[in-house]
This record gives sequence, structure tokens and C-alpha cells, in this order.
Amino acid sequence: MTELHRDAGELETLQREAEEMRRKSRKPRSASDKEPETERDQEVAEPATQISADEELTTDPDTTANNLVVEIEGVLKNMEEIASDHPAMTLLVAFTLGIFVGHIFSRK
Repeated sequence: MTELHRDAGELETLQREAEEMRRKSRKPRSASDKEPETERDQEVAEPATQISADEELTTDPDTTANNLVVEIEGVLKNMEEIASDHPAMTLLVAFTLGIFVGHIFSRK
């Protein structure tokens, strides 16, 4: 019986929080007022504004190529971290990729 009351209380709390979030989302906010809510949102939001600012400032092919190289290096670094954290998944992906490439280049 106490679990039922606790669950009902939790449900009411969640409903109140959801209603508050709805009210906040209905308020019009400008892009400058909007702040990322979590650290991950901040990490994702900052590079996007940096890239768009870089694109607006220059259209030089060398600069664009350098930006692309930096992005690729970042992706490779992230892939290395993921591979070292999950070796079994890395092995599975490597075998799957090998099979896929083998089918593409098969001589049938």
C-alpha cells in the first residue's frame, strides 16, 4: 500500500515537472538567451557555433581543408577512445566491415 502512495506521489511530481517544462518551452527565447542544459549539450553546442563562424569568415579552400583535417582528427581520436573502451565491440565491427568490403570487391 505504501508503494502505491509513493508511486502516486512520484507520478504527481513528474507531472508537475513536465508542466513546468511545457510552460518554459512555450516562452519565446532568442538564440542568445538559450543556454545548453548539460555539459554534453555545451560540448555539442560550442563546436557548431565555431564552425559556422569560421565558415562565415572565410571561404578559402586551404582553410576549409585545414578545418576538415581537424574534424577528421577529432573523429579518429574519438574512435580510438571508443575502441579502447569496448574491445569486443571493436572486434565485431572489424569483422563486419571486413565481410562488407569483401562482398563489395568479390569477383562474382
